[in-house]
Formats: sequence, structure tokens, C-alpha cells
Amino acid sequence: MALASQMSRGQRVPSSSVAAYRSKRRARMLKSAGIAALVVLCGAGLLYVLHSRDSGPRSASAQPVNDPLRPADAGAAGPAASAAARNAPATSSKPPETRPEPALISMNSARDAARAPAPASTPPRTDGGLTASPGSGAVRDPLVTSPAASGAPDRMDLPEDLAALVSGAERAQREGKLADARAALNRVLLDRRTPESERGALRRWISDLNETLVFSPTVVAGDPLAQLYTVVGGDSLPVISRKLGLTTEYMLIARLNKLADPSRIQIGQRLKVVNGPFHAVVSKSAYRMDIYAGDPPSPSSVGTSPLACGAEPGWVYIRSFPVGLGENDGTPIANFVVRPNSKLVNPEWRNPRTGERFAANDPKNPIGERWIGLDGLDEASRGHTGFGVHGTIDPDSIGRSMSMGCIRLGDRDVEIVYELLAPRVSVVKVVP
Repeated sequence: MALASQMSRGQRVPSSSVAAYRSKRRARMLKSAGIAALVVLCGAGLLYVLHSRDSGPRSASAQPVNDPLRPADAGAAGPAASAAARNAPATSSKPPETRPEPALISMNSARDAARAPAPASTPPRTDGGLTASPGSGAVRDPLVTSPAASGAPDRMDLPEDLAALVSGAERAQREGKLADARAALNRVLLDRRTPESERGALRRWISDLNETLVFSPTVVAGDPLAQLYTVVGGDSLPVISRKLGLTTEYMLIARLNKLADPSRIQIGQRLKVVNGPFHAVVSKSAYRMDIYAGDPPSPSSVGTSPLACGAEPGWVYIRSFPVGLGENDGTPIANFVVRPNSKLVNPEWRNPRTGERFAANDPKNPIGERWIGLDGLDEASRGHTGFGVHGTIDPDSIGRSMSMGCIRLGDRDVEIVYELLAPRVSVVKVVP
């Protein structure tokens, strides 16, 4: 029998040693589990804190950095406001998202709109019977539509051949052929078959075309009324006017080319000029003056024109102005020509009824800043003397019969008419 000291250790372990081993293993396991639990609890706590910071309720005073209702300078509210801002809880662990101030939004929108490509031409739209081509942007009188309007009426009550001319004018305008569009519409306007109810829309449409063709610095290809002139040495606006034989006032060149100082032009500068001559037809029933361009008629042919609206053959409608007329039907229905040496700027005037005189610079001078004297063109009108076109200091008289018989225009309108009409050449017709 082998002694105990000779037995293999793997064959026999004392019971006391097994218990000690198991006790140590349990201790190690408990320690590991405790550490793991502590790590889990710490992680959970950290996540809870972070979640509370991100999604917890905000202070009522906390606002985004560039909130439009917040003053631009946060420090302007004083130390108390600054301290409150410093102590306010953070709204996010990320940098706050900023927004442009409202003023910048507006400026950027305007800039982007200006840079945006122009919209494609669209068929004309109706605008309450008033028409205008897009984009001219010029200041208009009450008889011309606003720049917001665009195009022609959807339908016009016209004979088939005149309706075809209107369709051709729409097409020409879309293609940028404004002179062709005007020519077609002018034929429709002056045709006696055109209903009077349609003429207002036609006048407005042509007037708007002429904001570019006549009253802008632009010369449109194919326009027989306008041309470009290149300034040479020794030129001035009066010299250019005489050199080209223009019937208009030289100041019209300054108006069309928007010259800030008409006395300063440069060699090589290109200026738009319009050829004229121009004439006026005053409709008494409508209190309206229509301006036309074309050759003057012979005195013997005046009143025999087959055209409507008082126009003469070859005349092209330009635009209209509202007028005031004579009280008690005092404005005669007759044909006149602009009298020589009768166009005056800031004129003196004597009331023929009372003899009262008004100096040139008298703010009470009833005839305003321009006078255009008229002479009778035929036997029926030669008996009317002291008759003319002038401005007024009473704008409320425009559209009414309040003058002593003369034709009144608004201050700005009479300046344009003054520059258009020429002595001995321009005809002024007064029709019913």
C-alpha cells in the first residue's frame, strides 16, 4: 500500500482546498460583475444627462442668434440682458443655425431677380381692355396703361381682315418687330369699320409700343420715324436739329436720350432723333388730344380724309393726352396750324376779358409754362384769334370745360406737346 506522500496530486485533492478555490472564483466573478454594472450605470447616466441637455425645455428668452425680432446688437439691452444671455441654458450641443437678416433677404431677392433670365415672350393677356407691352417702364399719362399690364385683349370685335391685322401685330410684337406691330395696329385704329368701343384698347396698345419706338433712347430696326446720329466736332443740340432739318424742338433730343445736361455732348456720342413732323387732333367729346406723325395735309384737303379719328392719310398714331376745353362750348370745331413765332416758354399773359396782366414768373399766371399759338387753316377757322394750346395752374380743369376757349394740358404733357409741334407745319384739328 502506497503512502499518502507517494499519491499523485491529480488523483486526490483535499476537500478544504476545493472550497477555498471555489470561494476565490466567486469573489472574482462578483468583482467583475460589479465593475460591469458600474460601467453600465455610468454610461446610462451620461446618456441621460446628454439627452436632457438636447431635448429638455428651453428658456422662454432663448432665441436663435439672428431671430428677426431680436435686436441686432445683443449688448445694446444693457448688462442685465447680457448676463441673462450668458446664463441661459444652451439650446444645443451644436453651433446654432444662423439665418440672414430680413433686409439681406430682401436685397438678395432683388439681386437674384435682376440676374434671373427674362421670361420668354408670352401671348398677350387681357387687362380690362387696356393694353401694354412688357418692360417699357416709362412714366405714363392716365390714358396709357401701367407697366404691369401686358399684351392685347383676348378678343376684339373686328371684321375678319382687321382681326388678321391684330393677330399679325401680336406676332410681330412677340418677335420684337415693334414698328411692324405699330403699323398694323395703326391701320386698324384708323379704319372706319373699327368699332369705337375697340379704339381705346388700340390707342393704349400703340401708345405703349411708342414708349420704346419714340420716347426711349432705343432705335428699333425698321422704324421710319427714328434714327441715330453720331456727334461730330462743333455739334450742339440746336446745331444737330438744324443740320438734320428736324421740325421738333431740340430739347426733344435731350428728352429722348435722357441727357442730364443738354449742353454737354461728346464727339462720337450716338443720339436718337425722331423725324416728325407731328400733329394733334383734339376730340371735344372725349377731352383728349391725339398726337400723330406724318406729312401735313394741304389746306384744301383738310376735312376730306377717309380715315377715322380725324387722322389724315399717312399719319401714324403716337399717343394721347387729356385736355381741358372752353367753357360754354367755347372751343371751336375747326382746323388750325401752329402760328409762326408763337411758341413761348414761361410766357406773360393778359386776360382779354378783364385786361389783368400776369408776369412770366407769376405763380397765378393761368396759362402755365408753355404757350402754342394757333392760326386758322381755312376760311371757317381764320376768324378765331388769340386761340392756342397752353398749360394750366389748375390741374382739376383737365377733363372739363373751364377755359376761355383754348386747349389746356397738364404741365408735363404740355412740355412734350410743345417739343413735338412745329410752327407753319403742325396741324391742330378740333373734332366733335
